[in-house]
Amino acid sequence: MKQKILNIISIVLLVTILFSLTGCSNTTNNSSSDNSNNEEVKVTEVGNLSLELQQIDDFSEGLASAKKDGKWGYIDKKGNVVIDFIYENAGDFSEGLAPVKKDGKAGYINTKGEVVVDLKYRNTYSFSNGYGVIQDGIYCGAIDKDGHVIIEANKYYNVKPLSYDLFYVDGTEAGDSKGGYDIIDKDELEKAGIYIDTIMGP
Repeated sequence: MKQKILNIISIVLLVTILFSLTGCSNTTNNSSSDNSNNEEVKVTEVGNLSLELQQIDDFSEGLASAKKDGKWGYIDKKGNVVIDFIYENAGDFSEGLAPVKKDGKAGYINTKGEVVVDLKYRNTYSFSNGYGVIQDGIYCGAIDKDGHVIIEANKYYNVKPLSYDLFYVDGTEAGDSKGGYDIIDKDELEKAGIYIDTIMGP
């Protein structure tokens, strides 16, 4: 019993650290939140082309988000513009989708630039384990790749998709009536013990 409690504490600490890097409120290029106010134009060599860009992020799934004239788009490794510079913010591609924001609303596009999940959220975050994290107001939720809401953005301050269709959450409704941390399934049922048993073994 003591070992299981220690395991749970270890998992909570680990995921808490992960949230500090990739949580719902982050502003890195894993999200539709802008990660730079740098407006200086630089000539950047990409492939055989010289591009005048304000910023370029790391390549992910063959594309990199880049900023030009105050707007974000995507280029390939040859320097070709694949998705036009039309977005206020643009994150990394993950699992075939990228979080973007336009006119103050965030959603997801595919590598062809097609909108897959309507731009209607405050922020969106890169997909992992088959789910994307969305933010409405101060709360976060999760959607699948078809845009179906799996966890409503109305009670948790942070949501992180885990393996086995489980989610790490924290907020006023997590754990107990006083708030805290928990691991839940798609029906928002507590599954911490099952998750620990699965990844730790007997």
